[in-house]
Amino acid sequence: MRYDYLRTLFFQRSLDHLFALALIMVFTLLALQSYRVTHEIVQVCASVASLDDLRLDVQYHYSLTGEWPEDLNSIIRSRPAEVPYKTFGKDEISVEDGAIRIELKGNSLEGEVISLHPAFLEDNVTGPISWVVGPGVPEKGRHIQGTDSTTVSPDLIARDWH
Repeated sequence: MRYDYLRTLFFQRSLDHLFALALIMVFTLLALQSYRVTHEIVQVCASVASLDDLRLDVQYHYSLTGEWPEDLNSIIRSRPAEVPYKTFGKDEISVEDGAIRIELKGNSLEGEVISLHPAFLEDNVTGPISWVVGPGVPEKGRHIQGTDSTTVSPDLIARDWH
């Protein structure tokens, strides 16, 4: 009887340890998946935030000329041309009809594209300009300038950016 008790106790402890190890593995896998997605969201946010100077210059160009810049070289800049635009990491940027195109380089989203578009009210083109990341959500009375070439997953774009 004493041996039966020890055998049951040993078996139960072994099961408890195996169950604990299985739980640790499941939680580790969930944490790794969450880390990957969070890391990609941070990369998208950093790439968009790094282009604040370029967004201001696109708006500056539009306010002076009434037209959106066709490319990066035609922008009327608010700072000397010798001062380059700073991007996140090795990202490459271009401007197409007022929209900013960011090609992500040097991170886990390499080769993906994010588009930033100026948006304004159709009845107030000189009014406030907001920026839309990705395709944007269509709203009556709002015009989103430029074509969208975003290839980044919509899940990585903050919902408040639309």
